[in-house]
Amino acid sequence: MTDNEIVKALKYCKEHKGMCTDDCIYRAVYRGGCLPMLQKDVINLINRQKAEIEKYKSGMIANAEVVKTLTNELKTAKSEAIKEFAERLKERYEKHILCSTNILNNEIDNLVKEMTEVER
Repeated sequence: MTDNEIVKALKYCKEHKGMCTDDCIYRAVYRGGCLPMLQKDVINLINRQKAEIEKYKSGMIANAEVVKTLTNELKTAKSEAIKEFAERLKERYEKHILCSTNILNNEIDNLVKEMTEVER
């Protein structure tokens, strides 16, 4: 039986208070003794659905871990890019501004620190 047929048979059985009629799908297939087969199929259906739910849950947990890892990697890459930018900027300005290089370097370092601090 398909899942839909099992659900339909269960509803039919409930509506007819377990009294089999000729319209019952299970009675036609199992010729009496259909209630134990219906119960078995319902339990199997529930177990299959529970297993599928667990599979999706574990997939969601794994996906959340991937997102967390990628987010951390992105933060690290951003910080490294900002630091590299600051170093290149310092190198270029050292050639042009000899007197105030230390002041500029301190300002750049402060800005990099401000931009790369871990958000809290």
